[in-house]
Amino acid sequence: MAGDLKRNYEATIDKAWEATLKAVEELKLTVESKQNDAFSGVIKGKMADGKSFAINLKKLTETSTEIGVRIDAFGDRQKSETIHDKILSKL
Repeated sequence: MAGDLKRNYEATIDKAWEATLKAVEELKLTVESKQNDAFSGVIKGKMADGKSFAINLKKLTETSTEIGVRIDAFGDRQKSETIHDKILSKL
């Protein structure tokens, strides 16, 4: 989907999920919903400026996960990069 900034991580879906939750908490983002299973996960919420965010995780293999970050309707590359960098620091 246009506006999503996607990256692949060498991490199981479980490790990627935990790292994403820690990143969101450290960035002080407000989580409105979160759900995950053995194949995928999604975290949705709001930023302090009122913009919405969605982080989608998708299992690619046993040891790799795709994570897509979307800010508001059209995306915000700088904020998405910041979230990705924080996720990577938690893996």
